[in-house]
Amino acid sequence: MATVTTETILWRGYASIYVWRRPIFIVLVLGLLGILILFSQYLPVPEEELIDSLPRHETHQYIAFSFWILAAIICAYIYIARISYGRYSVTSSRVIERHGVISNESNEVRIQDIRGINLRQSFVERLLGIGSLEISSAATEKQEVTFNNIRNPAKVKEIILGIQAYGYQTMASRNTE
Repeated sequence: MATVTTETILWRGYASIYVWRRPIFIVLVLGLLGILILFSQYLPVPEEELIDSLPRHETHQYIAFSFWILAAIICAYIYIARISYGRYSVTSSRVIERHGVISNESNEVRIQDIRGINLRQSFVERLLGIGSLEISSAATEKQEVTFNNIRNPAKVKEIILGIQAYGYQTMASRNTE
């Protein structure tokens, strides 16, 4: 009779929102432009500059709503790209990296097979508390799993090293004491 081992998820995360700072800035600018254009209809304009084809308030509304729609499309792109960029998990027996929304790709390494964990942080990433973990095993020379731009990478590294050194059951009992 085979024994069934349950796997517990100890950490789960995505790439930090910091990665998407430029598109988020563009969304904020587009949203503010939409607001400015919408409320600019209340500014006084000399009568000789009025356009007869459309009332001024309708023109401003169309332009403002087009900026907001463009901002919403970029927000949807950020959300989908963030999910497809990478979903990362550390369980009691494996580290897992998943990519994709429609088609999925998954890389896994068993905790006991891990031979190296590299932590990479630039100065700005260190200030923001994010970084990347590169996890490799004895099976290949390159990194098999990479957690890109995650929050608290040192904590995640310590979780993995703790499981590797003490085992999940021992580590769980040490944390409850």
